[in-house]
Amino acid sequence: MTNVPRLRRELVIGALFLFAGIAATLAIAAGGQSPFRAQTKVLAVSCHAGFVAESDSAGHCVRAGSVEGPIESFTLAEQRATKQTAPFQTVHPGAFAAAMAARAKKAKSGGSWSAIGNSPLYANSPDYAGSDPVNSGPSRLGWVGLSGRITAFASDPANANRIFAAPATGGVWESTAGGTGWRDIGSKIPSQAMGGLAFSSSNGGTIIAGTGDNAVGGIFTPSGLGVYTSRNDGGSWVKSVGVPDGLTTYKIAVDPTNADVSYVATSKGLFRSTDDGANYVNVALPTGACAGDTSDNAQCTFANTVSDVAVQAGSGAVIAVVGWAYGQAKTKAGIVMSPQNGIYTSTTGAPGSFTFVNPGSSAPTTNGFAPTPVVGRTTLAIANGNGQNHDVVYALVQDATKIANCLDPSLDVPVCTGTGNEVLAQATYLDGMYESSDFGQTWTKVMTHEQLRVPGNNSALQLGILGYGPGIQSWYNNWIAVDPTATDPLTKFPTRIVFGLEEIWENALPTPVTAPTQWKVIGRYWNACLLVVSGTNCSGGNPQPGTTTHPDQHAGLFVPDGVGGVTLYAGNDGGAYKQHLQAGQDFSNDKWGDGLNTGLNTLQPYDAQMAKDGTVVAGLQDNGEMKISPNGREDMVFGGDGFYTGIDPNNSQRIVEEYANGAVSGTVDGGKNWQSFNPGLTSPQFATPLTLDPKNADHLQVAGREVVQTPWPYSVHCYPDPTIPYAVCQAFDNWTTVFDLGTEPVLNKNRSSTAADLYGDYGYAGYCGPCSVRSTAMFRSGLATNVGGSAPAKFLTSDGWHLAAAKGLPQRFITSIWIDRNDPTGKTVYVTLGGYSSHWIPPGATGEETLGVGTGHVFVSKDAGETFTDVSGDLPDAPADAVIPVAGKLVAGTDVGAFVSGDGGKTWSILGDLPAMPVVNFELDPSNAKRVVAATYGRGVWAYTFT
Repeated sequence: MTNVPRLRRELVIGALFLFAGIAATLAIAAGGQSPFRAQTKVLAVSCHAGFVAESDSAGHCVRAGSVEGPIESFTLAEQRATKQTAPFQTVHPGAFAAAMAARAKKAKSGGSWSAIGNSPLYANSPDYAGSDPVNSGPSRLGWVGLSGRITAFASDPANANRIFAAPATGGVWESTAGGTGWRDIGSKIPSQAMGGLAFSSSNGGTIIAGTGDNAVGGIFTPSGLGVYTSRNDGGSWVKSVGVPDGLTTYKIAVDPTNADVSYVATSKGLFRSTDDGANYVNVALPTGACAGDTSDNAQCTFANTVSDVAVQAGSGAVIAVVGWAYGQAKTKAGIVMSPQNGIYTSTTGAPGSFTFVNPGSSAPTTNGFAPTPVVGRTTLAIANGNGQNHDVVYALVQDATKIANCLDPSLDVPVCTGTGNEVLAQATYLDGMYESSDFGQTWTKVMTHEQLRVPGNNSALQLGILGYGPGIQSWYNNWIAVDPTATDPLTKFPTRIVFGLEEIWENALPTPVTAPTQWKVIGRYWNACLLVVSGTNCSGGNPQPGTTTHPDQHAGLFVPDGVGGVTLYAGNDGGAYKQHLQAGQDFSNDKWGDGLNTGLNTLQPYDAQMAKDGTVVAGLQDNGEMKISPNGREDMVFGGDGFYTGIDPNNSQRIVEEYANGAVSGTVDGGKNWQSFNPGLTSPQFATPLTLDPKNADHLQVAGREVVQTPWPYSVHCYPDPTIPYAVCQAFDNWTTVFDLGTEPVLNKNRSSTAADLYGDYGYAGYCGPCSVRSTAMFRSGLATNVGGSAPAKFLTSDGWHLAAAKGLPQRFITSIWIDRNDPTGKTVYVTLGGYSSHWIPPGATGEETLGVGTGHVFVSKDAGETFTDVSGDLPDAPADAVIPVAGKLVAGTDVGAFVSGDGGKTWSILGDLPAMPVVNFELDPSNAKRVVAATYGRGVWAYTFT
């Protein structure tokens, strides 16, 4: 999703501390004791009337209900990837597959998990519009019912109402009523991270599912474990032979006239099957020296990224595109990422039969297509409808040279949000659209990115200035489709082309698109205002009437109804949508309805917390702060990205949540009105540890480089007079810095908290620093606490805070901390670690330190973090995200599911019936100490009760 910031100014009114590497050095020299003293921050209040402070260097306010910026999608994915890879850049190719194999051998114990909440997530409740009816609240965005991000659709050609959807991290789902109601059919696929999806009519009907989430350019989103087929409607799945693990799937295409033949476009090349997906062969696209290379050869890592493939009806001819988003940019090692992005064609699709359609390296090109260095992430659409000219192909092309100018060589990824010409209304990474009438041999450019900025096209991004215009996320999400039912009777050319970027677009005139033409938006970014302008957020007045789709379009599919009409399915960061047309009708922005997300339980919470009355709050990727009422209704009560959250167990009206980088907001009326009091952390994680004390709901701790605490978690404490209303308050003093983690003494990199817990006066914070080996070839982690220090722990003071020795804790990403509630001294603490053990050091990891990797994922300390014992036992060797002692047992959440141990961590079994998917957070039900609440990254919130 996309967040468009509003300019704000955050001033430090009081004296803020200056505390760099000296503090860390002193802490180590003094045996971990720090001379730091607690200091209260006084910060300016800068956002009112429905806007909240965003923690960024520029200082912005964002609409309560807005969505995150384009580069934030990358930042978020990068943080999650670091949990899986640190202290390395990559995961060993066989590590995840081995963890899944270990899970498969585990026995299951206990009963069933129960889902908390009933999808969809409602975003239109007037209860959460805020006090300002124009500027405030997610209900003003034009969305109704939401679910998690959809990466692909497929349909049964024999039944127009039978639709399949692949959520990004939620497996495969099926509807037999055109999206009105869904059922889960993909929970048995080993990897729940999905990319491509197709349906073959062969063998009685075969579903072909490709794993590996293809968003964020396929860099940091979860890789997959190959391709799977089901011939019994999801009852069982069989892994296809010949497609390697550790890849991203971009597209699966079935030959329209020979259902036994299918193609899979992946980050490791193009694969072909002639036996209905049972076996695949790499066709070895002629990309140069890297042709067909699927190894971990650094020279070929990105060179065979096939971003789309399509098959011509009748002939079986194939067109594919190598579309690595960063094209010929160089890695930090000086290697050209993808030397030969572009179009490849074959008359048969057989291995070795493809030819590179070379346009040349500069404009004007020899065949009219984009120059090879320009070609980035590209998608394709063939005019395959009955009666259409099947030689007609369209390509939507992202400009790799624009994003290459934004490349940080130390990260191998883009790290800026603009292209350098924002003021000139060129804030886009899009090149344009091309049309070919001879199946890809010659091309005409029929759309430039400038055409999407013509006034009156209904785009909310049409101005395209100050960093955000149509196509700014084309490297992250784009698709194009031809309506098979809209055909010119004379030329046989299609007359309707639809494509998805941040918004959904259609040609404005119902005529063949063979030259530049007009375009219009049929799925607006949002309806909050007429125009979105980064830096000012909104321009052009009040919210627009009606509904629209959620932004950031990842999937589109036309399904003819057999009687001249057609349905367009659209998948985006808010789930699934559709719009049906009769013959002769046209699409309309306000006819998407409420969305197609009933029963699609695919939200991606980072955290879930519960009050005694049964109210649950959860921070969601892409979909803000969710409140689940005791009756199961799910409401978005705060917009943008949501992460960690808290709720007063005794008063569910009091809720605290955070936006990106630890921008905290609170409410005292159940989410109807919010107040923002950003602590302004140094070097926070994108998803920043936020912990509400279960013993005292007026205690809150948040941590970046600094560990900060507040006794006022739900509203601004106005400075200097707390009685001044928020609406006129100029400054607040909510936050007290109780400890500074300082810097790592060798490279002087800021430490950053990755996990924390707070229980009464006791506090812990796990940290990394440096956190990314991509730039430093070094990773360090550790633990800070106020337990066992030089003074008794005391909330809101620096008493006792120090860096613990953490002996026995491997140098990997600390993902969670749990203070044992049964130890009155606070010295017993559990910690989970991401990454994989030293058995899985990636090949070629010579530039990164390997000695501290260690083994194990769940650890316990009984001396306040001075020494740790591995209690992982026979737990599968996969990243762990959560641990909780409950009912005399130990429960662990990992990337491959939930596990339980009844012997203190020696042996583990699968707990209940959750799929093999990330379980990222646990909390105890405050009204039932034997009931654990779990946040699952891709299937919402669940609970398990021990007997």
